[in-house]
Amino acid sequence: MWKKFMSSIGLGNIMVDTILDHKQYRRGESMNGIVHIKGGAAEQVIDEIVLTLVLKYEQDREDSDFSYHEKTLHEIILKDIHHVDSNEYCSIPFSIDILDNHPITEKGVETILRTKIIVPQAVDPEDEDQVIIV
Repeated sequence: MWKKFMSSIGLGNIMVDTILDHKQYRRGESMNGIVHIKGGAAEQVIDEIVLTLVLKYEQDREDSDFSYHEKTLHEIILKDIHHVDSNEYCSIPFSIDILDNHPITEKGVETILRTKIIVPQAVDPEDEDQVIIV
């Protein structure tokens, strides 16, 4: 019981690390990789794994105090896994298509792959990886 409580507040929680086949991709290619999950101190239920391709760009706006903004370009949801046992390792392959008009990586424009594991009534573990688009 204590371990479940600690996991729910993020201590001893599930850990996630997304590994891409490559660091650099071209427009129109498929981005392939594997989501690696390591179970925490207690068994935890997973609702889904959300992979989001995010464009971070620099732009000054009168309606914002921030110069960097984010725009979601593509999102996929993996439902291949329903729970992770204590200290269990799981690997889930995925593929995301990069659109032909995806902005290329340049000064002030970058692409991030954000991985989020949705765990009911707990802190959702996340991972972010920069992707270079040429």
